[in-house]
Amino acid sequence: KVPLEFCVALSNGWYEDDQRALADRFPLRYVSSYIAEKGSRFSMWRDRVNSATCDIDDIDITDEELEAVHKMWSQVEVSDGSFEVLNVICEEFKKEGLQPSDRLTNYCIDLIRAEALLNGRTSVETEDFAILQHVLWQEPDAKEINKAKQIVLRVATPMMDDINTAVDSAK
Repeated sequence: KVPLEFCVALSNGWYEDDQRALADRFPLRYVSSYIAEKGSRFSMWRDRVNSATCDIDDIDITDEELEAVHKMWSQVEVSDGSFEVLNVICEEFKKEGLQPSDRLTNYCIDLIRAEALLNGRTSVETEDFAILQHVLWQEPDAKEINKAKQIVLRVATPMMDDINTAVDSAK
């Protein structure tokens, strides 16, 4: 038994097919590209010069605080209506030939509860599903990531989907 409470992983590569089960255990995914803006590069370099680091000892979360947050999270209500929204999202993925694993879709429940809690609510609302655009894709391919975003936002938050469509058209 390992008393691990939180884990973040960073990688310059992607997993092989036989490592999908391992990759699924890190459900929240963000793909970042190289820094494009001059000011952002300068900021990164200044931080390097000034030896800006985040030492794990600087993070001060007590076991009691972590337990309290976990208790609040576990009390966030997830209705059958929320299960229906997640099911529709999964069905839409299938129609597009994408198949998130059962493990990932199970983690979705944890993440929408966390999203509700972070937004100060005690029950899941449809806008909490937007976080799933960063979960349900399988390959770090821009086309697949964009398709995941479109599906999730179209089903869960149609107004955000309209906004993103307008922004993408403007680009």
